[in-house]
Amino acid sequence: MKILFIKEKRSKSGIEGVGVYLLNLCIELNRLNVQYLILYNDKDDLYDEMVRNAVNVKIVPLPSGSVKNLLHRRKEVEKATNTISSIVNSENITHINVHFPHLLNYISKDINIPVVAHWHGAFVNNSPLKYFYFKDILNARKLINNVYRKKYIFNFDRANLVICSGKAAKNTAVSRFQVPDSKISINPYGIREIDTQLHKDIRKDLGLSSKDRIVLSVGRETKSKGVEDFCEVAKALSYRSNVKFIFLGGTEDKKYHNSLQKKYGNYVSFLGMRRDVYSFYRSSDIFLFLSHRESAGLVLAEAMFFGLPLIAWNIIGVNEMYEDKIQGKMERFGDITSIINDVGNILDDDGLYAQFSKESEKRSRQHTIKKSAQGLIDIFNSQ
Repeated sequence: MKILFIKEKRSKSGIEGVGVYLLNLCIELNRLNVQYLILYNDKDDLYDEMVRNAVNVKIVPLPSGSVKNLLHRRKEVEKATNTISSIVNSENITHINVHFPHLLNYISKDINIPVVAHWHGAFVNNSPLKYFYFKDILNARKLINNVYRKKYIFNFDRANLVICSGKAAKNTAVSRFQVPDSKISINPYGIREIDTQLHKDIRKDLGLSSKDRIVLSVGRETKSKGVEDFCEVAKALSYRSNVKFIFLGGTEDKKYHNSLQKKYGNYVSFLGMRRDVYSFYRSSDIFLFLSHRESAGLVLAEAMFFGLPLIAWNIIGVNEMYEDKIQGKMERFGDITSIINDVGNILDDDGLYAQFSKESEKRSRQHTIKKSAQGLIDIFNSQ
């Protein structure tokens, strides 16, 4: 077996959920002596991490999935298709795994090995994509975009199999993109097992004492990742001077970041992307994750390795990662008051805190990269 993974850059640094998952997956494949090659399209932070961890990666141009690509950059698409075909032949590839559906368009129909697509997303609204929406009848650009999305961006026809990270992602693939149920396998993400003692407590570095309590969140600085909800909880609990709220995550919108800083800077420390994120997990007391939708929140798995009680909205994806009242609490989406109460109750009840912490660490063993890698190998072997 030799797997060709095709992954395009999806964020400024490349260090996002799917990228980190693929990095950890290939580190595990190295350990298992399974052959593979990643095709990637940028020498960014993710690429540097791959090289640092002896991941077999090759930089190739991968045209974007924008409509302009189809209309004005056809030669680049053909070049990418030819490059991939040449690599498949020269490297004796046995399986192809793309990590976004539009990349299927760069796989020549002449290639006769299993082609597997990952679908990583999960939407709340899963109404089927259509070629035509009557409301767009007078808008030529939208008409073209609708056809392009349906025919090109989210078309899984070229794939022999579609792998989803969980039930929420599968529901989106089936309902929104009309992928046949029989064509889908579920294989949850996983992270590398963490030796928590290798990461230092950084409370002193942050100017905090041992009596201070830290409520942590990790994710992109976007409304959909719940940063504003997190900030509202911090504002409501600002009277508790020993409870500190920290949000870690990059932003691609400086104006939005500045507005958050101006409105909530007195209640939340926005510390951006950090390479020592595991030290923050070790130093924290609660993981508060208020994302509005998830296919599988890997940061929840990371927090569980450190035994952190979890608090989140009871939404798709998240409710597949842990159980309400077992590893922490989940609340009806939008019920900020209940979230605020949960933070206070868990911090103030030592017995409840210990129970959630113990179960959180125990649950983390369900989300290891070893399980995910073996699941992927089993899927490929079945093709």
